[in-house]
Amino acid sequence: MDNKNFWKRIDDLVVTKGMTYRELSEASGIPYITIMNQKNQYSRLPKLENACALAHALNTNVEYLLTGEEPPPRHTSYDDIIARLDIATPEECDMVRRMLGLPVHERKSIEA
Repeated sequence: MDNKNFWKRIDDLVVTKGMTYRELSEASGIPYITIMNQKNQYSRLPKLENACALAHALNTNVEYLLTGEEPPPRHTSYDDIIARLDIATPEECDMVRRMLGLPVHERKSIEA
């Protein structure tokens, strides 16, 4: 992991969001002088709690700041997970919902 790239990503996000480092300091709760000292030295990563605070203030995550890669998306609900499964039929979807203890969607039968 390259410390310089961590701070480069911080720089990029600050510019993209139209922030100043003083605003980042206020939003993260980290003293301005601490941010600037670490940023200008490039040799130090912040403590984990400060990295988390910076990520939160910049609306990103620590993984991105450290690696430059976004983590895989999180699923927000079982319905979201089921929607991502490669399920061929509504019956298979219902089976998965039953296995998870979720209500099965009722379907109206179509009579000819």
